[in-house]
Amino acid sequence: MLIIDDSERLDSILHEILYSMQEIMHIIIIDRDGILITSLSRPDESLEEIGELSVFSGAMFESAVAQGACMDIGSVEFQLTEYSDGFLFGISVGQGLLTLMSSKSVPIGNVFQVLKQFRDEICSLLSNYEITGAPLSDEIKSLLRNQDFEGI
Repeated sequence: MLIIDDSERLDSILHEILYSMQEIMHIIIIDRDGILITSLSRPDESLEEIGELSVFSGAMFESAVAQGACMDIGSVEFQLTEYSDGFLFGISVGQGLLTLMSSKSVPIGNVFQVLKQFRDEICSLLSNYEITGAPLSDEIKSLLRNQDFEGI
């Protein structure tokens, strides 16, 4: 369980990151399986698909980790995906993953600098949170296979 003070500090960090640049719209922290730990969005930016974003972000990041291991080029430091209307950034934070969505006009170097600035503290806070490494049960896998992801 996340300790109350840690949870409040984590929320404070997300707020600092989100409002460090006007181009940042959403920020989430997930575990390595894509399960949402916490998130924050600008009030004028609605993100109804936060669950789907969490799952896909986790899968994308873990795929890059596996690819790096397979090619023997090391661990993933940062992940950046450019879309036609924005960017998706990912950075490992210990047991979790910090994912940030922004518009295309964001200064990419500044985003990396801000993420690096808070990485160690987020890692420390998440280390107090019990995230199990247990594999998904057959029941959960079955539910995920049966989900209708149409329109995503």
